[in-house]
Amino acid sequence: MDQPIIIPEPRTMEFHGYTSLKEDHEIVIIVENEPVLRMIEIAVTQLEKWIRSNWRGEVTRDRKNRSSQAEQGKTYYLHIVQLEDEGENYSIDIDTEAARIVGGPKGILHGVQTLIQLLAYRTTGTATIEIPLISIEDRPDIPVRGLFVECFWGSDLMELQDWQAMIDEMVEFKLNMLTIGVYGGWFPRHPLESQSPPDFLYVPILDQVEQLPRTRIRYFDPESKQMSSLSYLPVIYEQDLLGSIIEYAVERGIQVAPLFNGPGHSLLLPKLYPELAAVDSRNQSIGIGLTLTHPDTFPLLKRINQTIIDTYLKPYGQKWFHIGMDEVTLWSHADLINHTPKQLLYMYLVEIGGHLIDNGIEKVIIWHDCAEHLGHFDEEFEQLLESHGLAGKLVIHWWKYGEPEIGIRPVQGAETWVAPSTGFTPGTCAQDYLDNIDMMVNDGKQSSLQGVVSYMLYSPTLRRNTAYLSEKSWNTDAKADQFELRYARTLVQDHQEEWAAGMRKMRQIFGGDSPTSMLLLELSVFFGDSNPELAYPARLINSMRAVRGTRRAYDAIVTVLEKVLRLFEWGEPARGREAELAVSRLYCKQIIALIRTFVCVTHSIQKFERIRKGPPEHRAQLYQIKSSLEKALWELDSMFMEMKQQLPHYLVPSGLREYTFLREALLKHLREIEGILQNDSIMNGTEELPSPSMPGIC
Repeated sequence: MDQPIIIPEPRTMEFHGYTSLKEDHEIVIIVENEPVLRMIEIAVTQLEKWIRSNWRGEVTRDRKNRSSQAEQGKTYYLHIVQLEDEGENYSIDIDTEAARIVGGPKGILHGVQTLIQLLAYRTTGTATIEIPLISIEDRPDIPVRGLFVECFWGSDLMELQDWQAMIDEMVEFKLNMLTIGVYGGWFPRHPLESQSPPDFLYVPILDQVEQLPRTRIRYFDPESKQMSSLSYLPVIYEQDLLGSIIEYAVERGIQVAPLFNGPGHSLLLPKLYPELAAVDSRNQSIGIGLTLTHPDTFPLLKRINQTIIDTYLKPYGQKWFHIGMDEVTLWSHADLINHTPKQLLYMYLVEIGGHLIDNGIEKVIIWHDCAEHLGHFDEEFEQLLESHGLAGKLVIHWWKYGEPEIGIRPVQGAETWVAPSTGFTPGTCAQDYLDNIDMMVNDGKQSSLQGVVSYMLYSPTLRRNTAYLSEKSWNTDAKADQFELRYARTLVQDHQEEWAAGMRKMRQIFGGDSPTSMLLLELSVFFGDSNPELAYPARLINSMRAVRGTRRAYDAIVTVLEKVLRLFEWGEPARGREAELAVSRLYCKQIIALIRTFVCVTHSIQKFERIRKGPPEHRAQLYQIKSSLEKALWELDSMFMEMKQQLPHYLVPSGLREYTFLREALLKHLREIEGILQNDSIMNGTEELPSPSMPGIC
């Protein structure tokens, strides 16, 4: 008998078959125990909406339990029994006459998500709804489970409904924590985007709003078939959405914490407040970070944090705050005259963390890698927490996105969270972090793990990663290898083995920061270099020409992805999962097209050089090069169009921008070939064949 699949899998589940309700039945939802809290009302409304959308029978709400008035045998009851319980545990009992969900507000919320999954598993038409006869007792292993959305290209274009859709998916997977990066910066990655460095601010806390620079993205639009430029402020900043996002999340049982990063990852504030900027030995700004010993630095940071607390956290009862402290690589010379890096980080933690606690914050969260400067959370660090009132209120968020594991260790006075990833480049290519999620949770289990909050840029196209994060944080004994088939069974109604096999092969290619995954990222400009001597894609072309194994690696990737596409060719999607099937195929076709384009450009340059060194009669072969480049351009533009159609709107500009550089290189080379073919003097050998003008080719 086909037992339904629930993600995350309930702790105990007894299954006894199905009962069917025809459209001549009535479903009565009874919410017991008044008053009905807002969280429960939202959950019940969601349940009622799902039933109405997927079944033609009558659905009514009855808070007074008038069951005796209903027609015997034609009425099915859904009882919602709320308890005075703040926990997340819940129970479900379903028989042929009624279903019963029991729990506190958060438990009811989770129980409704489970019931919806149960009803959706076999309900494929609107005339009959399939109800499993089942008993469930459930609770999570890890109390804090959620997502960290970085402030970066992509999330800066998310509108309110996009944030709400993300929160709805979190609710579906029983996640209860959302961290939103509201300030952070990175050194420029794109040589042609120097006027728009990756500095991000998501809350309007500046003294003068007009000081915030606009983001500028330039990319090829496959629909208009021309270059497009986008200039904008982050939507969440311009519309001041953070409060609305927090309110929506809190009503659905999700705790929200902002991250205002420092003292590293800070490039915008030094520009806006140059008198506070970190400096070199000549007293010139180094472009990142602030001088912590300047008398105005900590007052500025405290004022900013105070504004965030008062404006966005206190109105919604939120008391957690992430302060980052990761990847500090450069320090102000003015600070280093009298302090060590360790002392400066202690100073930052005490000043900022203490101020937050004084203003009602109950959890101050930091990234673990500051330990490289703090002495690896030694006894001195533990004493610091105790002496400054941080003990019991500090969370150390350990992060790593590939092998080997960190070796997480408990720190007295601090809570342990782990941060695997659920994907950081959804607009660029697929990423599979199932093994990374496994590794990080297993590592943290040795140190009284209290939280699993992934680092990511959100996209529904990476839903499988989010699903497994839910599975592993709810049931820490879950294993990625056993998850594939269970997930495939929720995705397609048939050919489930093929889809599971395809997803396992995708893990080989797109797994975390595996060698193949890193090789694929190089096809984009994600790790771009502003040095013109190493310009993209010249450095990759040189690599392929110099190392025979590079071409073989690309060929192997294409072979695997072509097999995956054949496995993904069949399968009727489960209701509502059509887009996920399409985007799974897109990610495979995308990389195949990119590799073929890159190989085509490389081979055309190599062949061009051989023709150049040969006799004039060989120059007719340039027509073959032109034809292959035109075919590659058509395939690349087709892939661009599918990206625009399948990716969320907020990922399209930055996603297309990543590969526009490759397209421009191809197009430039093609135009050069076309110009040569039209030059009779070059073609008949009167003039020499010029060298390719692509910079950096050697």
